[in-house]
Amino acid sequence: MVSSSKLLLYYLSLSAFLVISNHAGTSKAEYSDDGEGGDSNSGMEYYFPSPPPPPSMEERRRCEDVRCRFPSCLDYLSGAEDSPSLTCCTNLEALNCIAREEGPRRICECIEDLRPSLLESRIRGIYKECGIHLSFPISQHMDCSSV
Repeated sequence: MVSSSKLLLYYLSLSAFLVISNHAGTSKAEYSDDGEGGDSNSGMEYYFPSPPPPPSMEERRRCEDVRCRFPSCLDYLSGAEDSPSLTCCTNLEALNCIAREEGPRRICECIEDLRPSLLESRIRGIYKECGIHLSFPISQHMDCSSV
């Protein structure tokens, strides 16, 4: 027995025609049920925003150290683990050294770009658990513009 969803997909693949084109930064999909495809006055149109451009090579390199080191702390900071791992504490110390040398803004912005979901109590606890004072901010609502 063929399910109704499979029949619907089969019907759509036989009788529907999608045309994807690019119009000034949007993707346009036209649906026509006349079996001919193309533009049809009776068809429906759907517009989808274009995805943002991928980050440049320079932008990817700029945050590579944070993308490699900070995720080791996310399980603790999000509440999934009871204590930060040794790797987390070691990586935070490495990021701390970079922040002291370069300034905290880049590290802050790269963490902000990750958009992590963090618990405020865990953020306060990581200083004690790892025995360090960070030179860059970590918070639930990252705002690096004032750093």
